[in-house]
Amino acid sequence: MYALGFSPHFTTPSFSKGIVSNSKIGSITITAHADNGYSGGPVVNTRGQLVGTIKGGTLHTTMQQVNVTSAEQVHVFLLQSKQPGLG
Repeated sequence: MYALGFSPHFTTPSFSKGIVSNSKIGSITITAHADNGYSGGPVVNTRGQLVGTIKGGTLHTTMQQVNVTSAEQVHVFLLQSKQPGLG
C-alpha cells in the first residue's frame, strides 16, 4: 500500500509505503507514514488501484497507523451526492 499526500515538509507531493495492519468491514488501517496534509489523499495498492482515502488525524502529528476510508465508501458517497462514481 502507498499513501500519497502533501507533506508540509516538502514542496511536492510525497508518498510512503506500508502494509494493511487492520481490516474490518468498512475500516482499513495501514502502517504508513503520513503528515498533516495527507488527509483526503489516495491510498493505492501495488498495481496503482485505489484502495481508499486517508482519514485525518490529530493536528501537528505524524501518523504511523493511517486510517483509510475504503474506495467502496467513497464510491457510495459520490453516488449519493449525485456525482459520478469511481467507475
